Amino acid sequence: MKRFLSSFVVICLSFIMFGCGLTDLIPPDPREDMSNDPITQEWKVISYSVNGETIVIEDEDVAVNIITASKWPKFSCEDGVNCVFEINENAREGTVEKVGEEYNITFPNTDSVLKGTIDENNHLTLEIVGKTAVMVFEAKEETEEE
Repeated sequence: MKRFLSSFVVICLSFIMFGCGLTDLIPPDPREDMSNDPITQEWKVISYSVNGETIVIEDEDVAVNIITASKWPKFSCEDGVNCVFEINENAREGTVEKVGEEYNITFPNTDSVLKGTIDENNHLTLEIVGKTAVMVFEAKEETEEE
């Protein structure tokens, strides 16, 4: 009788668990739908500071921009989760995690971490944690196709 009762309880619990579906028991990944997050915009650097020296990128200075543009910081994150950060022609792939209004950007095989915020002027500020380096990006304007 005990075996029968135990088997009956196990079968009932199994039906209850599988009736709900196992996916209902697994919480959704908060990063799943970041495709419309503001960080997925196209970004262009407008200034960066390293060790107290700030460099402001001005559109009017075309000759200097052409010569130095390959070394400027670049940032892209199309899906809100996977990103590419490039500086001095060295690209690193990383992952983005949004915590409140702040973005934590980490890179595999390194301790480097970027902290990012987007302000009300649609400027993305990235700071390298533990270093005196700050980069400010603005969203690229969408150009109209003719």
